[in-house]
Amino acid sequence: MIIIVLVSPIMAFLFLPLIQRLSITSAYEYLELRFNRTLRYLGILYESSQAQMTFQVIRREAIFGHEN
Repeated sequence: MIIIVLVSPIMAFLFLPLIQRLSITSAYEYLELRFNRTLRYLGILYESSQAQMTFQVIRREAIFGHEN
């Protein structure tokens, strides 16, 4: 909780103006602007796989319960 309080002003004053100035709507657009389209797609693939793995863990816990 303390980290959120400490990081929020940094995000508000440093990163949000940059995002507004570049007129982008996602971190993936920034990756494409800064690097290339391939890295953008790799970022999307990575995030999608992380979300899928998280979903599988939650699903497994719901079906089988917590085993020690």
